[in-house]
Amino acid sequence: MSLLFILELMAAPQSTVRYVHVDGVDAGNDCANAATPCASVQRAVDLAVSGDAIHVAEGVYTGVQVRETVTQHLYISQSVTIRGGYLADFGGSPDPVLHPTTLDAAGLGRVIVVAPGSHVTLDGLQLVNGQAGSQNGGGLYSTGAHVNLNNVTLSGNQAEFGGGLYLVQGQLTIANSHFGQNSARLGGGAARLYGGTAVLSHNSFAANSAGLHGGALYVTTGLTTLQHNQLTGNTVTGVSQGWGGGLHVSNGQATLVGNVFSGNQAQNGGGLRLFQSQATLDANLFRANQAAIGGGLSLETDSTAVFTNNVLLDNTAVTAAALHVSNAQATFRHTTFAGNGDGLVVSSGQVELVNSIVASQTTGVVNNSGQVTLTATLWDTVAQPIVGVAAQSGGLTGTVAFDHDGYHLTAVSDAIDNGVNVGVTADVDGLPRPIGAGFDRGAVEWRDLAARKTVWPTTAVPGALVTYTIVLTAPATPGMTVWLTDTLPTEVTFIGPLTYSAGSGGYSGGVITWTGAISTDTAVTLTWPVQLHEGLLPGTQVANTAVMQTTNGIAPSTTAVVTIPARVYLPLVLRP
Repeated sequence: MSLLFILELMAAPQSTVRYVHVDGVDAGNDCANAATPCASVQRAVDLAVSGDAIHVAEGVYTGVQVRETVTQHLYISQSVTIRGGYLADFGGSPDPVLHPTTLDAAGLGRVIVVAPGSHVTLDGLQLVNGQAGSQNGGGLYSTGAHVNLNNVTLSGNQAEFGGGLYLVQGQLTIANSHFGQNSARLGGGAARLYGGTAVLSHNSFAANSAGLHGGALYVTTGLTTLQHNQLTGNTVTGVSQGWGGGLHVSNGQATLVGNVFSGNQAQNGGGLRLFQSQATLDANLFRANQAAIGGGLSLETDSTAVFTNNVLLDNTAVTAAALHVSNAQATFRHTTFAGNGDGLVVSSGQVELVNSIVASQTTGVVNNSGQVTLTATLWDTVAQPIVGVAAQSGGLTGTVAFDHDGYHLTAVSDAIDNGVNVGVTADVDGLPRPIGAGFDRGAVEWRDLAARKTVWPTTAVPGALVTYTIVLTAPATPGMTVWLTDTLPTEVTFIGPLTYSAGSGGYSGGVITWTGAISTDTAVTLTWPVQLHEGLLPGTQVANTAVMQTTNGIAPSTTAVVTIPARVYLPLVLRP
């Protein structure tokens, strides 16, 4: 059961739920009875007041209409929640995978327009075949509104800017959603964000395209956060110019954490281009992106960026490397460059690299007319490590000995324990640094046992069920025996069952235990559900870390945290 669904149930006494089914009837219908639903989402929205929820049964909803001189399938000027994925009788919880709910504009107009000042949540819907022509936002258009998307698919939409989505000066959250095969003639194939704030988490952006800016995403001004998204196979199609195959940020501030940019293409910045922007990038992977300049990334024109634990693999560029810096400032801490042909080209600006790995490339760092400082770099099979002038200290030529994925280390790597301390306390996987006698160079801290603990959902109300998962991997020590102990937080009750893919385990007195051997190539996964106690206060964070013991010592897992959200008070609505 999703958090949004739980919150809706909690708020039910203050709101009306309205029902829509493709075989329903609009005429004379207030949509408030599940047994006699309306036929169109627009009818339910028009009747809704602030705080109402609209449940839409599975099916394909078509047709467009003119509102406020624009044509779209659905016009929203109220603050409502619209949720799809229901059975025809609206029984049970929604499941948009088994019961898809599709709003299809059939190329006749936009799919959804959200009016200024609205607070709108869309959950479990598919928005397809929107066509904005020479206007913006083919799938969804919004200006000055608060928009939340969860488990929403936008595909096959077209516009001038923002093929899938266009948002101006609003607040946007997108989670667990998919943007695929949307296109923009100019910028933002999947989405164009202008001003405001946006948080995008655990989404996928695949095979979107734009003519000039941002094959997937084009962001101008505002504050943008991308967390754990997949940007794959997006393209800027401009032949002579085109920026940011995956993401283009212009005059903005961006925080990128745990994203994967792969197979994206553009003229400048195959994966990412920053222009007059400030950015923080932590634990991102740039793999097999292509461009004329900056196959993986291009940092340009007064941009400032701090990179920590990022990986650039197999990116290609015609004239300027996997990473291109022009009139920008960048600091790279624990960065891994491998297989890129050419690694880093600095046309102008200031660049500092600390604890980097550069491997299997024609050149490492090319400084044409900038300032470059290298500290504790490991070079492996690089024909020309440094071209031009660079200040280097602690450099080492050795063997990286990557694992099969091309960037994790194995036990014989020369990158282990000989980096410098720059205050980085976790690696690209979120696991603790340092392990052993010192800090490792590159994005990964080698360990003979990696233990990642997560919880889902990460936000839940008191009394809700959440599920813990631990994944154990041992990339260097086949057959290692592990003893795991996990003392559950006092704020939860074990529900069970405890499941595990190998070994033996159990639960007793608030403690999970497990013992087993872990091979090099096969991870072991443990899962178990717990229930949060009633009465937990809003803002409470329930944290939990497991402890593993091997013959080599004791190591913690990552920490899983569940947050109790603030209470939601919907507006009081007086009805006659």
